[in-house]
Amino acid sequence: MDYFAHPHPLDTQLITWPFFVDFENRRAIVLDEGDQPIVLTAIADDSEILARALEDERVWPTTGGVAGCRTSINELLALGKKIRGGEWSVERVRGEDIRNGELKTSWVPLMSHPVIPSDDRAQWSREFLVMFFVGILNGAWDVSAEWNERFPDYKFTSVEEYLTKAWEGKP
Repeated sequence: MDYFAHPHPLDTQLITWPFFVDFENRRAIVLDEGDQPIVLTAIADDSEILARALEDERVWPTTGGVAGCRTSINELLALGKKIRGGEWSVERVRGEDIRNGELKTSWVPLMSHPVIPSDDRAQWSREFLVMFFVGILNGAWDVSAEWNERFPDYKFTSVEEYLTKAWEGKP
């Protein structure tokens, strides 16, 4: 979920870049109807669960999902509008086009990670977004919750809590 706070992630050591729901610029790219489930987890929550798992003497589950917050693109967009206000530009892409490797949008969130050469960033960004959306279409972002069940006392950060804090007081 930290990437949706770009350029204001709560963990300042994490390198982020804009995502398909771009809170900073109040714009979004919505896949099909936008109701596919996606699980978002704050990096701090992932870190805490990993630390607990490393100290846990029980056998690890074969499938080990960590599910911070189950949501959808539409719910994330609605949250963006609630937190950020203002007018939002929304473009829709079709799953059929995405599966064919086609991204028909007027913009692409640019991956500005320092390991990606500047000249390659536009192409990498397009390919990354297509692959990310294919993952959503395939259900890969609807993560299971085995580690949540292992540590039921741990309270995960909600996407609303995280993004409200990240964007509080920002223009």
